[in-house]
Amino acid sequence: MSLLQDRLFLACLVLAFTFGGVSLRRFPFLPLDRPAIAFLGAAATVVLGVLKLDEAFAAIKLDVIALLLGTMVTAGTLARAGFYGRVARSLGDLARAEPRKFLLGIVVSSGVLSALVVNDTVCVFFAPLVIQSARAAGRRPMPFLIALALAANTGSAGTLVGNPQNALIGIASNLGFARFAALAGPVALLGLILAYLAVSIFYRKELAAEPAPPTSPVDPSAPVPAPPYDAALARRGLMALALTTALLFSGVPLALSAVLGAAAAVVISRIPPRELWRTVDWPLLLFFAGLFIVTEGARSAGAIGRIEQGFRPLLGTGLPRQAVVMASVTAIASQVVSNVPFVMAARPWIPGLESPDAQWVLLALSSTFAGNLTLVGSIANLIVAEASTRDEPMGFLEHLKVGLPVALVQIALSVAAVIAYVSLGWL
Repeated sequence: MSLLQDRLFLACLVLAFTFGGVSLRRFPFLPLDRPAIAFLGAAATVVLGVLKLDEAFAAIKLDVIALLLGTMVTAGTLARAGFYGRVARSLGDLARAEPRKFLLGIVVSSGVLSALVVNDTVCVFFAPLVIQSARAAGRRPMPFLIALALAANTGSAGTLVGNPQNALIGIASNLGFARFAALAGPVALLGLILAYLAVSIFYRKELAAEPAPPTSPVDPSAPVPAPPYDAALARRGLMALALTTALLFSGVPLALSAVLGAAAAVVISRIPPRELWRTVDWPLLLFFAGLFIVTEGARSAGAIGRIEQGFRPLLGTGLPRQAVVMASVTAIASQVVSNVPFVMAARPWIPGLESPDAQWVLLALSSTFAGNLTLVGSIANLIVAEASTRDEPMGFLEHLKVGLPVALVQIALSVAAVIAYVSLGWL
């Protein structure tokens, strides 16, 4: 049998193309972004015979897609109402006279919002307004932007709807929303405190300095993606979010809770539904669908199992060792291929580990906190970095000096927490 007829070889080839492209963020000389790369990988999975067409369609986890779609619609209602801008602007008055309170406000508000809606959305609308508020107060925006990125990542770790990888884990595991929040929430809270302290320490001189004369961003004409505040629409959006949250805590399945909350938002918002559809990140949903097909092809052909066999000797036995190894592998892989693709690939491994529920919680926490490690560790970081180019670009090393120690301590805290939970009988 030739290599081109070997299903395992072809699956590995497609997996390498897809995950390699995701790692590079784009291919040289080809105008392909991550969703396009995942789409091409899915098409190749079928064309090369790794999966049949009906198997490819069956591989797409519609419950995950529905969960993401529902949360995006509800979050989009709040965005359409200018809610995020209102929250950010309400903190702006603190920037000049009380920069540490401004910093704390950014960490708390973005951390809490990121636990309830997708963290990327929070960063999209907060970042430009943080720059405006800081410059208007005569402050350098950089400390506050780094705090925003760290807090958005960290806060999103506390629930199963805070970020895409947690949504994946929520659907794949037996963890309920309330149980996960009770276990991961305290760790995320400690992580937020750590993020605030780290930024306060690394930028203590800037925060203590007298403000400079107020200035505007370098590009004052750059659009700020926050519409005027619509109080009535914001109230309706918060009602839809409250409904979603109540359903989640009551034990209603994640996808159904998100869809019902989104349906309520569509009905009570009193704006044309097409306005809400524009707030949905359709490329992200395409990205997920493509990755589902590629990873299922790799799993069914045995490629994912071969990868697991490669590092299985490192895992050994016993929860403490396995937790340390899995957290370390997750942190490294999340920098290389990003956390969402890694979580998709790692899902089949978790049931075979010691204390699977504890490993699910650890995977969610460590993959999310790994996003704080480097500038390319999460989409939220890249969104904030892109916004910073309107003023002072956020450099890789600028983020690394704060993100690296924060992420390492947060991941270590996650390992200690799940081991403690198991010893206490909570997992």
